[in-house]
Amino acid sequence: MHDEGRLKHKETPMPSTQYKIRPGTTAVAINEAAAKLGLNLASPWKRLGAVLINQFFATVCFIVMVAVFSLTDQYTLNTDAFLFINLGTFLLLLLFYLGVQLHFIRRHGQTVGKRLMKILPVLEATGERLTAAQYVFKRELLIYAINSLVGLPILINAFLVLSRGYNRRSLEDMLAKTIVVDAPDH
Repeated sequence: MHDEGRLKHKETPMPSTQYKIRPGTTAVAINEAAAKLGLNLASPWKRLGAVLINQFFATVCFIVMVAVFSLTDQYTLNTDAFLFINLGTFLLLLLFYLGVQLHFIRRHGQTVGKRLMKILPVLEATGERLTAAQYVFKRELLIYAINSLVGLPILINAFLVLSRGYNRRSLEDMLAKTIVVDAPDH
């Protein structure tokens, strides 16, 4: 009898999140968007890892460029040869970096970092992979344009991805209407 009384007065369960929710507060479930699609939202640490991998790849290209710049002697080469070597190196490394990233985006729907961290951006409404054009124009170029104008999106993105109430969505996720989820085995 005593147990039956407890069952009758049992409270309705709170939405399932990885965070504790104080009674009486409105909570936004972290995995709400992903859960509707039957997907798992990527952890902020995987997303940070993907950014660091992409930055490491870009830094290696930059170091190679600086090495070539420092090895070309402007005093023994004429100005045209010096500019040709340095500008050519810059353009080749830029094309290499962008080519590799675009290849991964076109083939897998992920950058090199996201591929290695096994995460994937998908459309929030349907859970479908982005086309290469959607990925480049909505997620990459748009945020770079905003970053060049404002300069703060990196800090804002870090806050949004680590916060609880935005489904770990960065500015580019919000603008492109995407979420980043754990990728199925590739």
